[in-house]
Amino acid sequence: MKHLRRKRIYAVLIIAALIGALQLIVPVIYGLGFPSQATLWAYSFFSFTNFLVIIVGTFFAGDAIASEFELRTGYIIFPNPISRLLLILGKFTAALFSALLAIGFYYAIGVGGLLGIYGFVPLEIAASFAYAVLAICVVLGFTFLFSSIMKGSMGATLLSFFMFLLILSTLRQVIALTGTEPWFMPDYAFGSIIQVINPQQDIIQEFPGSPIKIYNFYPKFPVDVAVLISYFVATLALSIWVFRKKEMA
Repeated sequence: MKHLRRKRIYAVLIIAALIGALQLIVPVIYGLGFPSQATLWAYSFFSFTNFLVIIVGTFFAGDAIASEFELRTGYIIFPNPISRLLLILGKFTAALFSALLAIGFYYAIGVGGLLGIYGFVPLEIAASFAYAVLAICVVLGFTFLFSSIMKGSMGATLLSFFMFLLILSTLRQVIALTGTEPWFMPDYAFGSIIQVINPQQDIIQEFPGSPIKIYNFYPKFPVDVAVLISYFVATLALSIWVFRKKEMA
């Protein structure tokens, strides 16, 4: 209800609609055409899912816990006969449901595009959506953890957003430069969202006469699933522990 009152759900639905519509309309306007294979088009279309997952995850969870301490609403809510465990699980469920509305809407646009252009929907799209759901859970888990630790909602939101968009991405690229596959990083596992649609093989690019090597790694099943589930369970468990210990001081 809070997300609806603040028009958050409508905002992310509009963002998802704009991202999807642009990918459908721009090629038509400029006469670029579409790939001959449905999986190639889907690989390109759903490549924006990672970015959308980060947006909706941080958007709906940044103030989930921190706002109760920042706005002092905890003095009203916490004395009620409901445990903090149920409170945080309820908040998580609301954030997850809201985020899934946006991601589901974006996938509905993609499915509509596949049906309109190619006349069928590859089964890999269902697997891609499943990975997107796991990715959302991970982003929500981290954001809930930051929201439990930090005093301000804005700080928790920005920290989670930039951690996935910039910090982890930079660290992952540095690790890959050393020739080590960053399989243990959550944002690397997010790549399975499109990897499952059109699987790519690891590539090592070498340049004659130069010691420089460029390593292109891609997440692999079932390690990616295990990594995503592990981060989700760990961050949510830590969020619950911190929230139950935190006082209104």
